[in-house]
Amino acid sequence: AGAGKIPNSLIEQLAPEGRMLVPVGKRYMQELLLIEKDSKGRIIETCLGDVAFVELKGDYGWEN
Repeated sequence: AGAGKIPNSLIEQLAPEGRMLVPVGKRYMQELLLIEKDSKGRIIETCLGDVAFVELKGDYGWEN
């Protein structure tokens, strides 16, 4: 599901040298972000293009 922002809790769970794909942006259109954590814990974000996912519900979702 698409989120308005990257949940910090997911970043914290990402292992060193791990990768995660997250659709982030507006309610009806997001960017697919590749989030990578290098061996020193640095975060690298790469945009892979526009996508449209259903909206995320809960703490990191949009308010109705």
